Amino acid sequence: MLGEQTKNMLIGAFIIVACALFVSFILFLRPSVGDEGQTLTLRFSDINNVGVGTRVLFAGRPVGEVVSIEEIPDGRKQPVDELGRVYTYQLKIKIDSGVKVYDTDEVTIQTSGLLGEKSIGIIPKAAPPGVTPILISKKPIYADSIDPLENALVQISDVAVEMERAFKLAADWLETNDEDMTAMIQNIKSITADISDGKGTLGKLIHEDGLYVRFNGLMTKLDTVLDDVNHYQQKLTEIFKRNNIESIDVIRMEVPCCAGIHMVVAEALADSGKSIPLVVTTVGIGGLVLIDGVGYKLFKQKLKAKCEYHCINYVEMPEDYT
Repeated sequence: MLGEQTKNMLIGAFIIVACALFVSFILFLRPSVGDEGQTLTLRFSDINNVGVGTRVLFAGRPVGEVVSIEEIPDGRKQPVDELGRVYTYQLKIKIDSGVKVYDTDEVTIQTSGLLGEKSIGIIPKAAPPGVTPILISKKPIYADSIDPLENALVQISDVAVEMERAFKLAADWLETNDEDMTAMIQNIKSITADISDGKGTLGKLIHEDGLYVRFNGLMTKLDTVLDDVNHYQQKLTEIFKRNNIESIDVIRMEVPCCAGIHMVVAEALADSGKSIPLVVTTVGIGGLVLIDGVGYKLFKQKLKAKCEYHCINYVEMPEDYT
């Protein structure tokens, strides 16, 4: 039977061997990331604790790793990112030769896992309309180094600065126009008080029934006039369609006639190039009548029976007009 001390030694040795195997598994049995047959150059303004050996993910799948990190000479003379920061570091990554990276794809630093493990993510993107994506091999890729949270905070800060500037401008304007604003408020109070007391045109219109009735009658007449205008517009449209008229070229003159009749003559140009007179008559204050050639001939016959002065001859229709 084994002694107590020997038993403890065996248990300790077993634990040590298990720990050694676990460490060996972590250090030496690394997951496969492809054949590493392709080398790309990435530039970052902030590598955010990324180091050599950091995995590279293509659409979430491990395809390579970072093999070197170096500082860019004269980085301040190079292009800057969205926040105006210079691209300070240049990373070399080796990825699987089967992975195709285009200039329209997005390259960024990602955080995954419970412990916040860093990785470099290549996110495939569709090319904008009219843009032909270019396959990247030797050209440096300027990666997106801005953390989403940091970017949101920067945008909030910019909005806060703009709001502060707007509030300051508003405060300065109110301070400059303080007297005018006070006078305007007093005027508004006075106007509303007069309206409430029935003073002034608007106050009387609200409080006196007579003005309301007159105003309502005026609006009714206006509505009737608009209906008449719409009616005669439709009539004129019908005449235009019937005679294939494209446009009215010249309104010649107003011809006074007897029996309270006035006539306005317009020359309309048909699509055939033929000039066609149109007649607009007003009979006293009884209304407006639009007549084309056919209606005009009938109107002229009735007019000759009543008028001694045949001013209608000025607007004589062509004999061949039908």
